[in-house]
Amino acid sequence: MAWASAVCWTGAGILDLCVPALIKCLSQTGVLCLFAGLDALALLLVWLFVPGTERQIATMEEMNYVFGVSTRQHVDYQVKEVAPWCIDHYIRRKTDVELDPLYRYARVRDRDDGESNGKATGVEMNGEKEDGEVYELERVRTERRER
Repeated sequence: MAWASAVCWTGAGILDLCVPALIKCLSQTGVLCLFAGLDALALLLVWLFVPGTERQIATMEEMNYVFGVSTRQHVDYQVKEVAPWCIDHYIRRKTDVELDPLYRYARVRDRDDGESNGKATGVEMNGEKEDGEVYELERVRTERRER
């Protein structure tokens, strides 16, 4: 906690020293646009690289499942699956568009690439994979929905 506080206060001090010079060079509007652009960049990077945990994750096993997927697979999923789904669902207002879960996407992608040759690929539950395409987690979630 002390390191986090030290980094935060150091960043605030650097910002305090730099902002007057930035305002002199760029004007207040320019500085506002600079920080807005940096915020937009940060939003994009977080969306690409940080796995989300808000979607019906109830157990620690499910958390392990989400964070067990590699960053490359997560970025592929965000770009190739989530972005088109967001465009179809929110912009085009299509209600019949389905979004496959990340762990299932990673399993299918591994099978298609031929990489899943007995090695752990990060999409496993309790160290074991099921033989079928759908994992144990998918079965548990389906049972929860039926209740």
